[in-house]
Amino acid sequence: MIDAMKELNLTPADLVRTYKIPLHLVMQWVQTSKEAYELAKISTPDDFVRHARWFRTILGDDEFERIAISKIEKVKDPFSILSIKQHLEETGALTPKLTKVLEKRAEKVLDEIAKSVNLGNLALIVDVSGSMWEALEITDKLYEVFSRMTRITHLIAFREYAFTVSKKQLKSLEQDGTTSIGSAILLLAQQLKEKPIDLQAIILVSDLCENTAPYLKDSLKLLEEFGSPPIVVIHCGSRCNLKIDYPHAKISVDSFHPRLIKNIVANIVRLTAKVSEEKEITKVVKEKKTYLRGAWKS
Repeated sequence: MIDAMKELNLTPADLVRTYKIPLHLVMQWVQTSKEAYELAKISTPDDFVRHARWFRTILGDDEFERIAISKIEKVKDPFSILSIKQHLEETGALTPKLTKVLEKRAEKVLDEIAKSVNLGNLALIVDVSGSMWEALEITDKLYEVFSRMTRITHLIAFREYAFTVSKKQLKSLEQDGTTSIGSAILLLAQQLKEKPIDLQAIILVSDLCENTAPYLKDSLKLLEEFGSPPIVVIHCGSRCNLKIDYPHAKISVDSFHPRLIKNIVANIVRLTAKVSEEKEITKVVKEKKTYLRGAWKS
């Protein structure tokens, strides 16, 4: 193939640009850093990021950073920015300069999202029982993103008992013990009673495989006093089919992905509107009953 390219005076970039051969097939025929540079220039942002480690190795950090920044500037979807950062981290292609660029861009887009949906206070609850290997990494990422978008007022972990943790402590927790989801709701209700605060929603990272009292169904009624903030369950791990008779949504995941943020935000907005509507209906019904009782007595 390389001999044929020489005979026809074709470069790897020509194969992509003129003959529409996919980038990942052409990369094997790159012979020089100049050819890699030409490929980098014509590649789409998605293709460049997907093969960022390869480009960084061949082009060197300075050239790689310059091209990467130009590609990132063309990306408009805010959740794609988060995906790019995650992919570059995972593949070892993230340089210190790119980290700063992506951090700044991510902060800007998250601010824009927060303003557009008007997120309120959130509680983040994570299951650290013996079966929950994925939960800590997912929760750490969720905290990182949502703490930029709004205020996380409560960070609670639980196994057979619940306890408050800090963001720093979160990474050092060990998965162990049995599962009492109700204990986390009980602790949250106690904290809300001690220090009242308007809570828009609760994000619960768990497999819902509870096996220890207090149980979730017995604790949820405690949240009625605080406006019944809806629960968004990030359903990971073994994913038991626990029935929840309370405003909630389940999002099944195996690992964190930036698109998960969009899904959570959409469900928070939907559930908050639903809870508000149900409260309004309940209020009207109560007022009507009171009026009818008064009219009957008179």
